[in-house]
Amino acid sequence: MVVKDPDIYKIIDKIKEHYNNNIYNRYIRKALLTMKIPQNVWDLLDSFSEKADYYKIQGYQFDELYDRIIAAATFIFHARKEVVPNLSILLSGGVSPGRRR
Repeated sequence: MVVKDPDIYKIIDKIKEHYNNNIYNRYIRKALLTMKIPQNVWDLLDSFSEKADYYKIQGYQFDELYDRIIAAATFIFHARKEVVPNLSILLSGGVSPGRRR
């Protein structure tokens, strides 16, 4: 079944804007890239933001939308667990907890 609800698209646009503003911020990106997230999660997040216009035309399949929501939840979980507690160290150029010299 295809999801073509305009309210869903508005929410996805807000998520896309928020994600892009943070992932492309040169300071925050450095910290976010230290997260131990599988590559497929990054790929789903990128497709969630890059292909949003395509999906507005075609619609989302429930399983595609579900996979992207799980990827976003995984991203948020890891950001809260791995980045937030160490943010000042990561942004100051210090050594991240998992990568000691």
